[in-house]
Amino acid sequence: MSEKEYLPIKVVIPRKEDYEKPPPAHSSNKIFGDEVTPSTREELASQLFSVRDSFADSFYRFPDVPAVAKVAMKQSAEAKSYRPVTLFNERTCPVIGVGRLGELFVSVSPEGLESVAHKIIKSNAKTVIANISALSNIRAWGHAEVMGEKEAGELAEACKRSKSKALKIRLFNHNSEEKNSRVTRAFKGLFTEDQIEKIAEVRYSNNISVYRFDFSNTEEIELLSGFVGIQSLSPFQDFGLIKTASTVIGAISHDDFPILSPEATERTASLE
Repeated sequence: MSEKEYLPIKVVIPRKEDYEKPPPAHSSNKIFGDEVTPSTREELASQLFSVRDSFADSFYRFPDVPAVAKVAMKQSAEAKSYRPVTLFNERTCPVIGVGRLGELFVSVSPEGLESVAHKIIKSNAKTVIANISALSNIRAWGHAEVMGEKEAGELAEACKRSKSKALKIRLFNHNSEEKNSRVTRAFKGLFTEDQIEKIAEVRYSNNISVYRFDFSNTEEIELLSGFVGIQSLSPFQDFGLIKTASTVIGAISHDDFPILSPEATERTASLE
């Protein structure tokens, strides 16, 4: 018998060519709800223009930094196979994440938003009509989402109560090294020379960008909450050992668990 036959597990070394990017998803032609009317198209296009306008100051100040919008799907269209990828894709506003059930996060730019709006208003392609019918609403990722429904003062107090006393800053991941680099560069440009010394990157994983900021006042938190590259501001989670509720009575030895003798075993068997 050869040496290989003795191996209990066959080891397969992965190669670079074993990893392939899956093909892009294709939109379904299923129509959800009533017929897609001109008023439906106009309402969704209006929401896209509202997203663009809400980020106008940021797009002017940081023209190469993308923002993020939330796309809510109809309840009957929440399955992944119904994602509106004909409208929201790499050529327009790509999907970069998900939130609650039926909620998509898309990376947006003025050109991308206008391209999606043009398709919604003008296109009569079956996949586009199906995509439109699956949409509920489109909203900008704003102050409330970044702050977790808290005001700057409340968040500052929550941070001070935590062990770290620091602010946790999480940046969006746009699934693009180029876009992420632009976001990080603009983010660091928000701080003065004195403030930048109070920032430290916290390594979680390659796909999560988190920073610790030892802030001095609520004005600094307010400034950060308006930056479109930030996904959330929050305190760091506290972790610790939970005190046990048991009471120590004494030590246990082998004498507390005597071994059953053969005679006792025979007597037990005979009684049965």
